[in-house]
Amino acid sequence: MDDQARLVVDQLAYLIDEVTALQTVIRGVPEALMEATPVEGEPSVKELLESIAAQDRDVRIPVVRALLSETKHEELARVANAGVEELLAAMREGRSELLRVVGEVGDVSAARVAVDGEEIALVDFLYRVVQEDADVLRRAAERLHEAMPLGSPGFSRRG
Repeated sequence: MDDQARLVVDQLAYLIDEVTALQTVIRGVPEALMEATPVEGEPSVKELLESIAAQDRDVRIPVVRALLSETKHEELARVANAGVEELLAAMREGRSELLRVVGEVGDVSAARVAVDGEEIALVDFLYRVVQEDADVLRRAAERLHEAMPLGSPGFSRRG
């Protein structure tokens, strides 16, 4: 694996650390705020986080498994209507599985995958995953910041 591929895989793994950090912050957030939508049609914090777990489970892992011709695998749990702790656990589990499957590919730098009818380098696909995750996590953090009342620990607003 070349340096670029290693950096992308390391960033992919970083989501697990992000989830652990989020867990600390989210423990103090009422469930109603996690499920609230700031504007109709915009996803809640919980829906944003669910999207990462769903993408790993339904899209990302199957794309990489196709390289390996894996036929046997443990089905990852769906997280619809799950509590926040279960959702975060599902995110960690999904990302761990994605990393496991990527680790079995061999030469991540040379591998190619089919995505939306197009063949692209696996490392480019994984880079997209990292970018999408970063965007979703940024949006979730902004939502949390906007939703928390002034004076809540870790949520002061600077003007």
